[in-house]
Amino acid sequence: MGEFQSSGAPPSDMSAEPPLYCYKQFIVVLVLSAAAIVLVSPFTPAGGILWYLVIFTSLNLFNGLGQTLRMVSAVRKLRARVVPRAPGSGPIKVMPKGGHATVGSWDAAGAAAGEAEGACLLHVEDAPAWHHVFVIPNYKEDLAVLCATLDRLASHRFAPNYTILLAMEEKEANAEQKAAQLQEQYCLRFKAILFTLHSLDPVNEMPGKSSNVNAAVRQFSATVPPSERARYMLTIMDADALVPPAYVLQLEATTAGVGASAPDHIYAAPVMFEQNGYAVPSLVRVTDYTWGALAMQNLNNWSGVGFPISNYSLSLALAAAVDYWDTWWVGLWAGPGLKQAHLLGWCCVALR
Repeated sequence: MGEFQSSGAPPSDMSAEPPLYCYKQFIVVLVLSAAAIVLVSPFTPAGGILWYLVIFTSLNLFNGLGQTLRMVSAVRKLRARVVPRAPGSGPIKVMPKGGHATVGSWDAAGAAAGEAEGACLLHVEDAPAWHHVFVIPNYKEDLAVLCATLDRLASHRFAPNYTILLAMEEKEANAEQKAAQLQEQYCLRFKAILFTLHSLDPVNEMPGKSSNVNAAVRQFSATVPPSERARYMLTIMDADALVPPAYVLQLEATTAGVGASAPDHIYAAPVMFEQNGYAVPSLVRVTDYTWGALAMQNLNNWSGVGFPISNYSLSLALAAAVDYWDTWWVGLWAGPGLKQAHLLGWCCVALR
């Protein structure tokens, strides 16, 4: 185990689990019957396959229309959260051309003077409700890749409140020097940049992200009092993942909608494989897109049983409650979900 190193009220309906639409049951039955139709087609009467295709296509169109209407409704709800303040609505944060925020009031005189021109407020606080910790496991990753990942996080509104935790391996040559370089480069853009150097146990641990994340989070958790762990939100991510600012905003909104049980859930959003799409073979692109679509549907299913892929969030309290990550057989993203299901009951919340 390496040493721990350091550098210096949204609407609840946005996070509600969607109901099970009746037509989805028929879609499942028809999809499963598609395999059986290959076997029974020689014995079906003339025109039977045609009627099956007509019904199946009609229900698929109905399903697509329902998904489109749901998307339109979700976009309208999101737009309702971003509203211009009406005259006389009270003190607001104004960003003048100089770039420094000042407290002002939206009135006719101020608008005429251009002091609050185009002011538009998102219904979130200036400071996040959680202590956000981004855990980035990496082994022999190119420095440019890590810089791109950190640059994207640094562009977030809440970046000065973020703690970055680099989960590294001791056997990587110059790992400590690389971490020190990142600390020096980004120390003023985040609250803290930490890194751990994990020494792999060849008997009880398999090489990979799980063992590095497990070691890093355990060391970080040891520095946080148990009574405070429910206030820390861990976001586990790939070294090359580009997390958009909307992810953290929606995470804040969703957890606020969940309420007091927010620390007991795992939160995940769809993952898009799009950074180097043209640099990989077409078959790999198709596989990635198919996998991403299946994972997206898994997060949106009616049962509430869902697994994130490789980027997800959970509280430090939940990580400690399930004894962190398995290091010997279960995948990085499946381990916490399986143990959460066993100990606390299922609840993987999709961020939409």
